[in-house]
Amino acid sequence: MADPRPTLKADDGHLHASRQALLSRLEDAFYLPSALARVAQYIIENPDKAVHLSLGELSARAQSGQASVVRLCRELGFSGFKAFKLALAADPGAESRRCCGSSPGSRRK
Repeated sequence: MADPRPTLKADDGHLHASRQALLSRLEDAFYLPSALARVAQYIIENPDKAVHLSLGELSARAQSGQASVVRLCRELGFSGFKAFKLALAADPGAESRRCCGSSPGSRRK
């Protein structure tokens, strides 16, 4: 019998997804087992903190095991925790602002 729950797997380009898109995908993780859902909940509520935490620190703050954090990352389509953190930290708009000026309309002279 097929699993009726929607899949969270990323098709392609998951490292270039916006942080908001990734957080939206995490919201879909609440159907997962409670340990994975706790990790997703912590990340959704604390994305700026979560991106700087180690695997052990995140698992402790989410009151889940390290294996649960890795399973959530893989369920979302990432190869592991490191790839997930890179995607969570990615903000293509911020990167372009950093290299090209402080505001979208500013120009270098």
